[in-house]
Amino acid sequence: MLRAESALFLIRERVVAVLVPDLDGAAEAATAAARDAGGSLQTRNGGQLVFAIPEARAGEFARRVALLGEVQRESGSSEDVAFRAADLESAARAARARRAELEQLRARAASASDGLLVEQRIAQIDAALATAERELRLLRQQALRVKFVVELLEKPVEPLPTVNLPFPWLATLSGQDLAYPSRPESEADSEPGIASNVDMSFSLEGRRLADRPAPDEDSRALLLALRLRAARTDPVGIAAGYDASLGGFDGFVYEFRGFLGLGTAAGNWFTLGLLGGVGVSGWTGDRVPISLELPVELFTLIDLGAVGRLSMFAQPRWALTSEARRAGTGPGEIAHEYTLGGAVLLPFVFGNDDVDEGGLRLGFEYGEVLESPVYSVNVGIGFGFLGH
Repeated sequence: MLRAESALFLIRERVVAVLVPDLDGAAEAATAAARDAGGSLQTRNGGQLVFAIPEARAGEFARRVALLGEVQRESGSSEDVAFRAADLESAARAARARRAELEQLRARAASASDGLLVEQRIAQIDAALATAERELRLLRQQALRVKFVVELLEKPVEPLPTVNLPFPWLATLSGQDLAYPSRPESEADSEPGIASNVDMSFSLEGRRLADRPAPDEDSRALLLALRLRAARTDPVGIAAGYDASLGGFDGFVYEFRGFLGLGTAAGNWFTLGLLGGVGVSGWTGDRVPISLELPVELFTLIDLGAVGRLSMFAQPRWALTSEARRAGTGPGEIAHEYTLGGAVLLPFVFGNDDVDEGGLRLGFEYGEVLESPVYSVNVGIGFGFLGH
């Protein structure tokens, strides 16, 4: 049975008028933006395009449309059709009840002609019921999407004063043609690149430290871990982040690190950051002595659209205290310790279609501390906030 829920029956419409230099090119770009947002083109009449966009992606689509040119006007409206949906559901309930009564009447029909009349009446009620249920489904589909009316206005070209050249063919040449006669035609502008990127996660981490506090004796811990990386990338900007981990099992484990550096991006899918910072960490029970640290990290974020996000990092660290973490560097080594790791963020596991709505985050890390291997597995939630 379809039920009318007032919160789900608010139908929204937005109108955006944009002044563009190329009408057809802008229409193709708007259609591509709608596809990327999970929507579709409904109708097109010249420069007026009507799209149906999922409500959760409407803001993203509006930003993409605004990049097409100069926004002239923008408006929005909504229509509450909850009462209409309630009337349809009431009519559907009444039709079902009436049909049940007619079924009983048909079973008691005294003659074939009476049974035929009941059959005809049942067919009429079935048609009315199907119509009511179809209209209810249509209302629900409309409520889940925003109707976007994009009006593309082509910029008027001001006429240049006419000059009669001595040779007619000179009128077909431009200054660039004369300077670079073999210059290829310029390619169409690609999709806007990444201007900023944020990766955040909160997870449960299982960790194993091999051969500590004694050879052939492993230590294990369960931690709550918070990780954040952010970068401005237009084209190079400030990047920052922090790590915080706290927990225990075989002893008490703690890690706190802060980072600052530079970030950049390539295309609309790849983000790279180089960070330096300061931190403190330790593991009680003579496993890892407390020490101040100077970490350096190279991290990358690879955005895969609706599929999710892949993140990877490499983090060498230098110890400053506790006898320079008891050992210092070994032969041929540069840093006292290091960690390598990666994770995948999957929004579709939670029923979402974008990383900024959150998703399941699965990660794995390997490192060495005091020349002992450290293995970690992370399971939690993650978010990605990508700006173009």
